[in-house]
Amino acid sequence: MIEDLIAGIDWEAFFNMVLRGAIGATFSGLVAIGVYRATRGRDERKSIEALSDRDQIIDDLALLRTQGVAIRNKGHQPLEGDDRDEWIAEVSDWETLLYAKAAELTPATRERLATLDRFPLLQVAGVQDSEQLRVLSMLSETLQRLDRVLEQHPQDPQDS
Repeated sequence: MIEDLIAGIDWEAFFNMVLRGAIGATFSGLVAIGVYRATRGRDERKSIEALSDRDQIIDDLALLRTQGVAIRNKGHQPLEGDDRDEWIAEVSDWETLLYAKAAELTPATRERLATLDRFPLLQVAGVQDSEQLRVLSMLSETLQRLDRVLEQHPQDPQDS
């Protein structure tokens, strides 16, 4: 309610009236100082909350990276039939979670992770299945890009 009142005030006109003496200097000065402090404090709280939200997203992305590495490591062995299909589904589920979390950071981050364009096809000893190699290659490229995202958003170790 007070925020609506504050937002509706023409501050330039208010301060001009104060300077011209149209409103008692003491009263208006106290009001102006109080309003300034209240709005500045609110803005600082919003900044702190936004920073905390960003830090939480970065923490979540780091955890997803750890999960992705574990999933990738499973794909470095030959998988057949249901095992291969389950692994591919696990990769797909992980990507869905990753893209949703990355979009919370910025839509551009999500797109950077999701749109791979060209990437090298990995050769893994013992793995002959072309679909497994394709998914493994895409997952490896996504993890490399996620590393770069995390490097661009370092966190203060005291905050974690």
